[in-house]
Amino acid sequence: MADDLEALETANDFGTVSSITFNSTSYAATVSPFTRTKKMEDAGYLQQADIEVVVRRELFGTLPVENQTITVDSETFRIVELIKDGVALTLRCNRVN
Repeated sequence: MADDLEALETANDFGTVSSITFNSTSYAATVSPFTRTKKMEDAGYLQQADIEVVVRRELFGTLPVENQTITVDSETFRIVELIKDGVALTLRCNRVN
């Protein structure tokens, strides 16, 4: 488990180590590169998340929820999906225009 926690805060194939701000508090996180892609599905193109942020769940007193916003590198992103996976919390987010 300690290795999993360390991997979340170490640069890797997923993204780079950064910090995010949620509810006026900064958190260490791994952030994927920014993308603006759409995925082709049977129903047409579906918007994918612009970024994915992985952070340790234990850092939050109250977990974020969908439609709340976070700040990454001075840009605001809206949480569109939240995935709880063991010690990690993955936030899929879209840039707020």
